[in-house]
Amino acid sequence: MIEFKKCVICGIDLYPRIDKFDKAKTCSRKCCCKYAGRIARKKQLEEWAKDTPTEIISKMRRAFERFVDKTKEDVCWIWKGSLKNGRKLPYGHFHFRGKRYMAHRASWLIYKGEITDNLWVLHTCDNPSCVNPDHLYLGTALNNQRDKLSRGRCMGERLTIKEVKEIKEKLKMGITSTRLSRDYNVSMTTIHSIKTGKTWEDV
Repeated sequence: MIEFKKCVICGIDLYPRIDKFDKAKTCSRKCCCKYAGRIARKKQLEEWAKDTPTEIISKMRRAFERFVDKTKEDVCWIWKGSLKNGRKLPYGHFHFRGKRYMAHRASWLIYKGEITDNLWVLHTCDNPSCVNPDHLYLGTALNNQRDKLSRGRCMGERLTIKEVKEIKEKLKMGITSTRLSRDYNVSMTTIHSIKTGKTWEDV
């Protein structure tokens, strides 16, 4: 009787030579590459797991600072790495150990510590590409909206906090989004974002 086993990647029947039966794991070169990749990834994760929190932050900082221009400590540190696609403002992206961070959030984690209670990392310098930790502070989504209003860069937002409160009350009363978008001269998307909590959640 011919012995067979299952490919560890795709699951199809595998009929290896008798002298290689115990070692055989995959049915093809493609599956072999995938299996090798999984083994390498597992070993990598095991190595990373050995690092203490302090060592992780230290290594994260070294990787982070390769993409930062901080020729002067007291001015903006400009992010030279990748930028988030599809955004008008140049917020940076930082990748470390398989995770993606907004660059200014990574800066806070590295130099200031944990970000608690799902807070936002906001800029005092109004420079999206800046990652100088001294130009950052923690705040809520409402703080962010107020900051945008005060700096005059609300883009499509034309609502005040008072108007947002009125809209939320009227939505509870059953007034339609179509009517509210017309009454407040904003798009249906703006009203829907308020209704679902995507924007102005803390108002």
